[in-house]
Amino acid sequence: MKKNNFFKTTVFLLLLTFSFVSTSFSQETIDKVIAVVGGNMVLNSDIEQEVMRMKMQGSLPDGDVKCNIFENILIQKLLLHQSKIDSIAPNETAIESEIDRRLQYFISQIGSEKALENYFHKPIYEIKVDLREVIREQQLTQQMRQKVVENITVTPSDIKNFFSTIPVDSLP
Repeated sequence: MKKNNFFKTTVFLLLLTFSFVSTSFSQETIDKVIAVVGGNMVLNSDIEQEVMRMKMQGSLPDGDVKCNIFENILIQKLLLHQSKIDSIAPNETAIESEIDRRLQYFISQIGSEKALENYFHKPIYEIKVDLREVIREQQLTQQMRQKVVENITVTPSDIKNFFSTIPVDSLP
């Protein structure tokens, strides 16, 4: 009987330890999906990375920065999804030259290639991979945005007439 109690106690302790370990791991969030637009996920790390880029460039605006970044990413993902539906193709040559241009800019701002790697906690080739995807998406969304607005013509008098019809107490 003592062996049976020992066995039960050992199993109980192992289960208790396992549940504690699994609970500890499940409480730690590495990254999370905060939105999905047309199959394109928006991750929390996407917003954090954009905040880091803005800080590095010294262009961090006042206000709710993360909310504004999130809104811009949602619009970008919507346009990106529509560009896939419309079969818009990116210009790979332009993407590569933009990667090189941006890397040179970042390196000139931060001081060296090694300092850039330390800042992003990634080797330069991973930074290039990240930049390639970002630039490809930006290019596709820009092409889609251009396609959406190409036939829209609004004159300054149209804008003035529109704003004159809005009640004064409704303007911010």
